[in-house]
Amino acid sequence: MHSDSAELSQARAVLLENVPENLSREILGMMVESICNVTEEEFSLEMIRDMNTAVVTFNQPSAAERFLSKCRGHRLFQQYQLQGRVLEPTCSVRVENLPPQAEEELLELYFEKERHGGGRVAGITMIPEEQAAIITFQDPKVAENVLQRKHHIRKVLVSVYPYQQALGTALYGSDRPEWKLPEAFTENLHPALGNFLLQESQLAAISTQMQAQFCQVEFSTEHAKLRPLPDLLKQKDLTANHIEGWRGEASQAFRSIMARYRCFECPVSLSVWKAAEMEIRQAVSKDAVLLPNLPNGVLAIAGLAKDVDRIQKEVEELVQRAAHQLERERDGVSEEMDVSPGMHSILQQAGLQSIFTQRYPALSMTYRSDTQSLVLSGLPTEVITVKNWVLEKKLASRNMEEEDKPMRYKQEEEEDGHAVSCRVQMDNGVLVTVSKAYLARFVGDAVVNAANERLQHYGGLAAALLMAAGQKLQDDSDAYVRSNGRLRPGDAAITQAGRLPCKYVIHAVGPYYSSANQSRCVQQLAHAVSQSLDLAEKYGCTSIAIPAISSGIFGFPLKLCAETIAKAVWEHCVDNRSSRASLAKIHLVNNDDKTVQAMTQAVQTVFADVQLQILSQRRSSLVAEWTKKTTPQAAGWSSPSERQWSSADQSRDKPSEGMGELEALHTKEGLLIVLRKGNIEDASVSKVNPSEGTTDVIVNTISVDLDLRKGGVSKAILQAAGPQLQGAVREQASRGRADYGDVLHTNGFQLRSDIIHTICPFWNGGAGQAEQTLVGMVKTCLRDAAKQKARSLAFPAIGTGNLGFPKPLVAKTMLSEVQGFGHTRALTHLRKVVFMVHPSDTQTVECFVREFRDQAQRQGGPSRKHSGQLQQDKFHSSQSEQAFVGQVSKPTVQVHSMEFDHLTLELSSGDITRETTDIIVNSYNKDFSLQTGCDVSKEVAESCFGPESWGESW
Repeated sequence: MHSDSAELSQARAVLLENVPENLSREILGMMVESICNVTEEEFSLEMIRDMNTAVVTFNQPSAAERFLSKCRGHRLFQQYQLQGRVLEPTCSVRVENLPPQAEEELLELYFEKERHGGGRVAGITMIPEEQAAIITFQDPKVAENVLQRKHHIRKVLVSVYPYQQALGTALYGSDRPEWKLPEAFTENLHPALGNFLLQESQLAAISTQMQAQFCQVEFSTEHAKLRPLPDLLKQKDLTANHIEGWRGEASQAFRSIMARYRCFECPVSLSVWKAAEMEIRQAVSKDAVLLPNLPNGVLAIAGLAKDVDRIQKEVEELVQRAAHQLERERDGVSEEMDVSPGMHSILQQAGLQSIFTQRYPALSMTYRSDTQSLVLSGLPTEVITVKNWVLEKKLASRNMEEEDKPMRYKQEEEEDGHAVSCRVQMDNGVLVTVSKAYLARFVGDAVVNAANERLQHYGGLAAALLMAAGQKLQDDSDAYVRSNGRLRPGDAAITQAGRLPCKYVIHAVGPYYSSANQSRCVQQLAHAVSQSLDLAEKYGCTSIAIPAISSGIFGFPLKLCAETIAKAVWEHCVDNRSSRASLAKIHLVNNDDKTVQAMTQAVQTVFADVQLQILSQRRSSLVAEWTKKTTPQAAGWSSPSERQWSSADQSRDKPSEGMGELEALHTKEGLLIVLRKGNIEDASVSKVNPSEGTTDVIVNTISVDLDLRKGGVSKAILQAAGPQLQGAVREQASRGRADYGDVLHTNGFQLRSDIIHTICPFWNGGAGQAEQTLVGMVKTCLRDAAKQKARSLAFPAIGTGNLGFPKPLVAKTMLSEVQGFGHTRALTHLRKVVFMVHPSDTQTVECFVREFRDQAQRQGGPSRKHSGQLQQDKFHSSQSEQAFVGQVSKPTVQVHSMEFDHLTLELSSGDITRETTDIIVNSYNKDFSLQTGCDVSKEVAESCFGPESWGESW
């Protein structure tokens, strides 16, 4: 008892326990003053909130003794259920703000020095992450002496506080920081996702997970507000890092939770929404939230990511199906083809009904026996596809008849069933050939298909292969995409070949050509060819046929395409010299002369160091060789294969057969209106005629938020012009924003033309002002171009993409406004307006072509003009010493020749049966009887079929 009293008489600190959160420091301090009759200068009070305790340190031990004896009887002390006990003197101190060089041995030596008030050290605990250490002495008096002095370690002032081992904390007194909760903050949400998260089940799950971060989440439809919980301040050993780092940790945890959810937007017009609303709502059901935003033309769906992934595909298919149905109702056409009953029977046996009923379920095919015609009703692309198929079958039927007739010569050397124009034998035994043939008839191990990213074979070469292979080819392709996802430009995939006479079809995805990214396009095309060859090797193929990938509607310049493919084949042959390589024959196959010729020239160039064999072709080489031998090369004369055309289109390397000028109109006022296939950014760098220079102004269509990355046209122009264009557009806009119908004018930066930017609204089904807005924008563009004294202006097909404008309406409106502009004002500078339509948008191309021709008929003349006619004035100004029609040349006594542009007319005397042309013309009577024919017909018959043919009739 005596020792306890002695200990109490020496103690100056009292520990108060069970201190409630609502008891403030001020109230507790006044309570201490009241209990032991002291002033606030005679004691210090330290609140330790995270432990629900407080420490009262008196200046005099007697005051501590008096407080402990009286506190239990105090009314407020009892009301708050406080408990007090003596806090024994400590042997430990906490040293903070230590320099990085302060090691344990240094601290031990320092604090054992008597001149620093130190003594024998019992132990040291280093806390490097807090730049602190706990020093424990053997005598508590040493600790008290150390606390009464200032200390410098390595010339750095450090802080020293008493450390209570029993409490596990230092006593800071008035230096203990008073922590405050950090400010709340918000995270933005898509409105559809916000509506989904407001569901009770989602709120409870998120709140539970966020409590671990001392965070409370309050949701609204567009925001989530994150607030700190009071428990944040109750953490043991709380530091400023905990407070300052709370927001970052809470934000990261919240975004991690949000990653389990997903929201997607599907573009949808008002008419499509009305047609598909019920089916879409059924597809979404209760698994997600559906939020239509029809004024902006989008449909938002939000929910758990796994559910949204499933719903997205179904909703996109429903929207696409409804859009196709509306498109069919709006753009459907009906055409008749002359088909005899016998031919119709042949077509039915070949699968006319079965193939296209399955492929185009909505297409109507009716045979009218009274008019002997096949009536096709459907979308233009469907009708054209069926017509092409029918014409191919009819042509094949005629070819079969011709095969039974004797032939005088073989057109070209044949190998594996196709006509070869060039052959290269590599050192490692690989044979590379260029040939003209139908890829669908290629007999070998693998053929390469020019495919799109979804492997949907609905056009061009892909459609022809599908027609020959059967539906299994499409089914296998769909299965591949479901399992592996979409392909990217430069990728290749392999499937079975169906009914094709080969084992595999390798689907190579070539790039859409853009002059602004030519190097990337070349790299992607080369990679697609390389991947195709590697797949053929992997599957043990010995032969492969490769077409001119990307040279069609993908817009790749034919010469560049051929060179890229030839280089990829060369690199494969050089890199695969081992005996394990399986490919022995690589055939570069195309079915048109121009592509075959370009591929032959490319192989000649790339494989120049290898022995080649060039085989002449009747359609060009025989005539060229004969002309070289018999006709002198006068000025302006050359062989057909070498002639440099004078027209604009022929003086350049054509991008592809799918690119270039389609139609042209001249107004009475002298305005030239041209329709071209191509990318709108290419109008800035004149790829159609280098002599014309660039188009002075091109028109861009951008979104209302001025983000040039949205939309195919604006994104392509941004890539070509450079990133400065985005800032320029925002500077031009008033207050950094724009409204539908606004027109902005900027520099072209890396493009050579100025750019007019139009903000076009979504199509509203004709109920609003969308059409009038389009008219106003076209007029404004024309006026601005005229004010800028521009001589030429290029428009894209504004509104025909995701904005949903009817394509016929856009074609009619834009062409009418351009023509009307020339009628209503004098044209002092603007002389040419170009409509650039992307080659892949075949429907828009057809609508513009149809509108051009309708306008031309109203003017009383054809719209299509040969490019040589369009440039005739320029031709005469630069070639005034030469006539447009070549002079008559008489190289021999019996041969006279004359050139009309790219046509050579020759007049000669001799035997027509000895001519080496592709075709000779014979004259017959109406009965096709050789017995009564003229001398020419008798001579032809006898020369071709012998005298016994005189009694025959054809």
